[in-house]
Amino acid sequence: MTHTKTLATFLLLLTLFAHAPAQTKREGRPKTKPAAAAEADPLAAQRRAQAVALLTSLADEAAGFRDETLRARAQARAADALWETDVEKARQLFRRAWEAADSADREAQRKMDEDMNAQLKRGGPAMSSTPPNLRKEVLRLAARRERALGEELLAQLTKAKADEAADAKPRPGADTAQRLGLASQLLEEGDTEHALQFAEPALVRANSQTVGFLSTLREKDSATADRLYAALVARVEADPSADANAVSAFMSYLFTPYTFFNVSRGGATGTGTLRGDAATPPQVSAELRANVLRAAARVLLRPQTLEDYERTSSGRTGTYVIIRRLLPFFEQYAPDLTAPLNARAALLAADVPESVRANEAAGDYAFRPRREEAAPERDFVQEALDGAERAQGVDARDGIYASTAVRAAWANDARADELLDKINDSELARRVRGFIDFSFVQTALNRKEAEPALARARKGDLTPFQRAWAFERAAEILGKTDRARAVSLLEEAADEARRIDNNDPDRARALVAVATRYEKLDRPRAWDIISEAARAANSAPDFTGEDGKMILQFRTKHSASMTDFEVEESDLPGVLAALAADNWERAVQLAQSFGGEAARTAAVVAVARAALLKKGK
Repeated sequence: MTHTKTLATFLLLLTLFAHAPAQTKREGRPKTKPAAAAEADPLAAQRRAQAVALLTSLADEAAGFRDETLRARAQARAADALWETDVEKARQLFRRAWEAADSADREAQRKMDEDMNAQLKRGGPAMSSTPPNLRKEVLRLAARRERALGEELLAQLTKAKADEAADAKPRPGADTAQRLGLASQLLEEGDTEHALQFAEPALVRANSQTVGFLSTLREKDSATADRLYAALVARVEADPSADANAVSAFMSYLFTPYTFFNVSRGGATGTGTLRGDAATPPQVSAELRANVLRAAARVLLRPQTLEDYERTSSGRTGTYVIIRRLLPFFEQYAPDLTAPLNARAALLAADVPESVRANEAAGDYAFRPRREEAAPERDFVQEALDGAERAQGVDARDGIYASTAVRAAWANDARADELLDKINDSELARRVRGFIDFSFVQTALNRKEAEPALARARKGDLTPFQRAWAFERAAEILGKTDRARAVSLLEEAADEARRIDNNDPDRARALVAVATRYEKLDRPRAWDIISEAARAANSAPDFTGEDGKMILQFRTKHSASMTDFEVEESDLPGVLAALAADNWERAVQLAQSFGGEAARTAAVVAVARAALLKKGK
């Protein structure tokens, strides 16, 4: 309370001070476009000054936070918001944030390892929710502001990762992996300029990370992606150590985006996919495709002796498989290159194991494996029922029914309820029921099917927090077509939130989520609900205002299942930034009303950024 009153008095004095000079400076000056903009909103400069004061005060306070996670985030976000106002102070804050993040990440990893080991010692499977990666959070914010600072922190991250390894020796390509990881994250957030700055030094070798990054870039800037891809292929062609696996990697850009195929010397194959859904091959120029195919052929035909092949990752067998796999594309787009490639494959065939030749004959290595006859789809539920009949003892059967019911629920298979009814252990059945009810609700909501989700949420064995989440998500789906129904659902969600204990942070999270949805439908009601959320937060010390998650775990003696996903609408920054645009002074008062350090930090940064953010950014 003392903190709030003191800061409010300071802001009042700042307001009076900022107002008078603003009038004096306008006298005797010709009107310019910036002046006209200021006159259009005479309070804008005052708000920016107050926002800077809020952030500076927060940054000073954060230096004394005992919670290293909070200290890192508070200083990093204050630095990001202050960058355009005070670059030197912002850099200093970013470096302090990095130190706190490094320590917090190490401690979080230690605790997670400790927890997993404890679970394993108790017997059965072990599972845990992954903690936030604070160093990457700080790095992402810093890299977007200044490349030099981003490079500095990236180098520290690479070294730290190497030091954390058992032998304390840097892994080959560790810097490349960290660099491309950061670049991919920036690209996903729409910051193509900074993504390219960090990625280009790493685009030297063809692998899933480099080529996958270029495939993602092509969706945003095809010309730049094709230019960088052509340069990458040229580097690979000029690299004497490049082999068939490198060719297979860079060919995926043209023919199987995000899907990568490699073969070991012994013929073992691996297929990796960076996306869950298949991507359509890009429409590239005939010139680019021809150049790539010529480069691929030169690399594939390069080794002259058997010993040369054994110095490559693919060896003779792997090279044979990849040549045969790629031949259809040469036949289609570069038929003049097929004869030497066929001749090389014939030369290598003598050393290829019979098992590999058999797999090739079956079409297992083709881009689209041939199937003479589609294998009937396995019915895992029926297989489980058959297995349960053969199981010895009630406990064994219950375990089969339980794990299969959970799997069926994730597959949206209605037989999950039938399996549930077969469980003899009432306590186990109760836990399974809660898991499968939530699974059905989540699946329906993911499909934008509000009605079946609501029906299951009302009758199912969900917690108040889960039910509030289901109602507010359904309200979002219905909001565009049936506003009255959406509002009614949000009131039901708020009622469910009030059923949660006052000292449970889930109560505040659920109310924040309701306020987030209301902000789009009824702003006055959003103010009411967010104020109630603030009061609930002050009764729940563990409420942070961020990292909103839904975590559901299920465990038996022999199996475990877990769902863990973000619930962004339960985080304070989004709704407070939106409400600040409606009434900034009221938003400041609300932000300062949060008693917990973490919640107040999230709220103050969100409101201050709303005042400092330039239109269009």
